[in-house]
Amino acid sequence: RERPPPHMLLTWSLSGGRQGGCVRKKGSNNKARANKIWGIDELQCRQLCLIDDACQAYEFVAYSSRNQGPRSAAPTRCTLHMGPVAQHAVPLPGSQYASCYTKQVSGRQGSTRRRPSAPPPPPPSPP
Repeated sequence: RERPPPHMLLTWSLSGGRQGGCVRKKGSNNKARANKIWGIDELQCRQLCLIDDACQAYEFVAYSSRNQGPRSAAPTRCTLHMGPVAQHAVPLPGSQYASCYTKQVSGRQGSTRRRPSAPPPPPPSPP
């Protein structure tokens, strides 16, 4: 898929500034779909959201592995949100770790470089 144009800057913002699950923003598009993928890590989850233009946020959750052996990894869930999410996060019972990141694309900051000016005209020819 396509990346943002080079003059655009993509950043990720932790919803609410703290750990927790995403909350769909209330409004006209609150029934937007959310795709759930189990068993991937957080970097893979972020990359899936990055390459999908419709993805506006992702939620990554690692659940407690209480009933598993010491070498078993905790089950993970990635949720790609195709609609807007609220700017706060909620606790998710049974999770060891949960985060909700929103994708933000904006114009590149500090790109105020000027074009080099044209060279001065040559001096007049001698008489």
